[in-house]
Amino acid sequence: VDKTCSASQSYLANHKENILKQPIRRSLLVGAASLIAMRPVVALSQNAASEVATAGKLLAAVPSLGERSLGGAAAKVVMIEYASVTCTYSAAFNETVWPGLRRDFVETGKLRVIFREFPMDKLALSASMLARCTPEKNYFSTIDFMFQRQKLWRGRDAGKQLFQILQLSGMTESQFTACVENESIGRPILESAQYARKVFGVRATPTFFINGNMIDGKKDQMAVRA
Repeated sequence: VDKTCSASQSYLANHKENILKQPIRRSLLVGAASLIAMRPVVALSQNAASEVATAGKLLAAVPSLGERSLGGAAAKVVMIEYASVTCTYSAAFNETVWPGLRRDFVETGKLRVIFREFPMDKLALSASMLARCTPEKNYFSTIDFMFQRQKLWRGRDAGKQLFQILQLSGMTESQFTACVENESIGRPILESAQYARKVFGVRATPTFFINGNMIDGKKDQMAVRA
């Protein structure tokens, strides 16, 4: 079991204040057709009303740093993903499911995807902060690179490997350092994740909400297309 995907090991669960008091930089440098039909907003099920209410609360829970999303605002289906960039299950979804989902549904205007950070450890928080420090147009490409190269930067050379990824977005070394030490970026990410844990019951990554219907991506990633 990958502990970086379980909320029982989550960095945000018990260490919100400690993580922001510690020098994050130091640890870094050391170290679908059926989806559309599956859950429409007016789904005729016993849980329809609850899902609609949850969907509304989820959309209202915009992180103070702003939302990061792909797809048109007019899409009838909205999928919110809570993910940790150090989680292997999140990386697996990004590699095996996300490309087809993006091609078949997001790019055709059928689906809007909102990505929300849910860091499970200190390294995930730092990486999420770095992604937030890139220009908004580069955010998703940066996240993609992080997932693709996850095995490299989760090792001893985390700082070096992450910096190589962020250089692709034009980030300098001084900007890299300033970003991972910036509490005004780290704190809102943790607060958003804590709110999701408390209010929406997010316990593991990736967790998806499709029009308010919760799917545990750790157990069944293909369910988002089922």
